[in-house]
Amino acid sequence: MDQWSIRMRGRRMIGVTAIGALALVLSGCELITPGPAKDGPAGLPSTFIQVTPTSADFVAIQSMGGVDTQVFAVRGTFGIVPAGPLTVAIDKESGAGDFTIDGDNCTGKFVDEHGACDIFVKYANATGTGTATAELVVAGAWGGTVRATLTAIALP
Repeated sequence: MDQWSIRMRGRRMIGVTAIGALALVLSGCELITPGPAKDGPAGLPSTFIQVTPTSADFVAIQSMGGVDTQVFAVRGTFGIVPAGPLTVAIDKESGAGDFTIDGDNCTGKFVDEHGACDIFVKYANATGTGTATAELVVAGAWGGTVRATLTAIALP
């Protein structure tokens, strides 16, 4: 298990676990890593959430209704420390106006490694032709931001 040192009011405390370090950093203490910093601030991971899958291909066939829906699972990744409250959005790129969030039980929630929530993304193309790209963006006020790539093709 990783351990960090904490400096509080000029005194150094050694051997703090990840959860203890997190609690102390949130209360305003300085975190001192025992070596090279990890990928996030104060030696902590840069994100505490993950979205699965990280990409999805949608196929909307006009003769079959022109709609395709995919499910994305969101989970916390920093032990029992929850990430959140979560926000969910679609960052639309060219031709991506046909992507919508069709169901969302993540917005406003906190997730840890034992909890998950789902987001349903729908691609509906009324014309029956074309391609689109976008990103599903899940962010936590505490926990960082993750993205899943959305690509779609519409067929007659």
